[in-house]
Amino acid sequence: MEGNIHQVINYVKNYEAEIGFIYISHQHLEELEKQLEADELCFVELSKAVQVVAVGKKNPFYNEKSITKDMLSELHLIHYQTKNLALLKDELLVNQVIENENTKIDCVTNSENVILNLVEHTDLGLLSVGNGLNMEEQRNIRHIPLADALGEVSFGYVVKKNKKLSEDFVEFTKSF
Repeated sequence: MEGNIHQVINYVKNYEAEIGFIYISHQHLEELEKQLEADELCFVELSKAVQVVAVGKKNPFYNEKSITKDMLSELHLIHYQTKNLALLKDELLVNQVIENENTKIDCVTNSENVILNLVEHTDLGLLSVGNGLNMEEQRNIRHIPLADALGEVSFGYVVKKNKKLSEDFVEFTKSF
């Protein structure tokens, strides 16, 4: 099943799924934990990462060491629309940042090739986690971290409290 964070939580809460994997920014983690507590669910963190903005040489922030909240509102972004893979980290995190900022999306695509070309040849940027689409090795694209807690994210799963998980699943989660 696919969906945004709230949909994934509802799938687990309503017994439509036993486990739901999500990425959540640290600035929303406390709010999430309160909601999960009320729904008798819990979040198990598997790993942490840093959000980055991928930019090419034509982007005014290309030489910056980090992107602040104020700078983020000045960015022109590409939204990597993954309709059939809505649980991908980039889409969920972009949605979280945009909901709370004055950031605007200037372009939407579902093509990695289009993203690579737009980032490399225009002033557009792409919000991602870590090195995202492995762009640095192939092109003049930098991944600039978001400053402070704005860029910290957690990956993990939502599950009913006291849910006994299979040994295979527990072993699988160790790969994160």
